[in-house]
Amino acid sequence: MTTSDYQSAANQPEQGVSQHGVPPQAIPQHEHPERGGPQYGGPGRGQPQYGAPQGGPQYGAAPQAGGQVGAGVESLDPKVGGLLAYFTWIGGLIMYLTQRHREVRFHAAQSILFNIVVFAAWVALWIVEFALTMIFSPFGLVTLVLFPLLGLAVLAVWILLAIRGYNLVHFKLPIIGAMAEKWADK
Repeated sequence: MTTSDYQSAANQPEQGVSQHGVPPQAIPQHEHPERGGPQYGGPGRGQPQYGAPQGGPQYGAAPQAGGQVGAGVESLDPKVGGLLAYFTWIGGLIMYLTQRHREVRFHAAQSILFNIVVFAAWVALWIVEFALTMIFSPFGLVTLVLFPLLGLAVLAVWILLAIRGYNLVHFKLPIIGAMAEKWADK
């Protein structure tokens, strides 16, 4: 046998084996390229063309029957909205601007006002601490005890408000509760 005989024998498939190295009986009729089945890799050969429309809705297409346009935050459960309202003033602002449920709007407004009061209390305590430290250092150290106490009090009230917001209980804080009711009615 010459070299060309070896090369031609290497290019010929073995008897009973397809060109892909699989016995023809193992390939189903509808996928077998040698028996008239599709050959993958081109149009009309089992693989869609690039850019050809696929099944399902296309981007920018009109919604199907039963679909809601603009369904998003509006469809939020009021209990969840009441809870989310107390996650910082940003959560309160988002719930206030997007929700129409009166109780959710009340809790959102109360959250915004509560966060403003807490921020003002922190700033006031910092100013008092600075002033007392400038007058006499030990007085400034007394205010350092007030920071953790204020933080624990704020945390306790925040947890109470979040629970009441989730249960949609109309719980008003003393001064800001009345203001929040007015905001909720707008």
